[in-house]
Amino acid sequence: MLLTVENLSLTFDKKQIFNNASFRVLPNEKIGVVGNNGVGKTTLINVLCGKIIPDSGKIDFDKKIKVGYLDQYININPNVSINNYLKQAFLGLYEKDEEMNRMFDELSKTDDEIIINRYVRLTTQIREYLESNDFYAIDSKIGRIVSGLGIVQYGLDTLVGRLSGGQKVKVALAKLLLEEPDLLILDEPTAHLDLESITSLNNGLIKYDSELLFASHDHQFVSTIANRIIEILPTGVIDRRLPYDEYLENKEVIKLREQANK
Repeated sequence: MLLTVENLSLTFDKKQIFNNASFRVLPNEKIGVVGNNGVGKTTLINVLCGKIIPDSGKIDFDKKIKVGYLDQYININPNVSINNYLKQAFLGLYEKDEEMNRMFDELSKTDDEIIINRYVRLTTQIREYLESNDFYAIDSKIGRIVSGLGIVQYGLDTLVGRLSGGQKVKVALAKLLLEEPDLLILDEPTAHLDLESITSLNNGLIKYDSELLFASHDHQFVSTIANRIIEILPTGVIDRRLPYDEYLENKEVIKLREQANK
């Protein structure tokens, strides 16, 4: 299990949002969180990501996994280029490369065999680490992601501050995908996107191999991406454990049954 939520309760502004809500995120699941506007979809995402503290309950992420989070209010340094922003996904690798180059510089300045042997050993270890983590293929990785999401047309040297809200969402999502989280959490990812951008986003997430949990009011998007539905109602959180189309069919059957019993 990647995520376990048990008995989650939250009251906000004297309104009960959740009451003893429980669900789990399992491998190979892309979960759509649905519900009417204002019912608490974004609130649930914010609770899971630690932005809001619940009144009670347990939220337990598998300690072995990396979690990526994208909300609908993107905050990126406007003075950084798209390309440099995306390269931040590999910051740790770039730091290792700089460390290795500093050692090479020191090697060129010394005749001390002890220092030489030490630096040769360390630089070899770092190079092997960089190679095993595809450091020398970073540009190719970025190229595939920006092409798949339609970002390449903006120009990778373009400053983020010149992008529209929808374009920033796609760029932020691209960075998250490059970071390769085991569980990706998204809040209204199609907000502020035009039809072309939503299509690009669909294509990118369909190919996304890891697990996904997202809140959305976009029925077509949910139908395309989700293989399981969690519904938030005024009466509570219900884990439907159904793909979206089956969830809608089941909901219609229940509605007709209730009408027949009146």
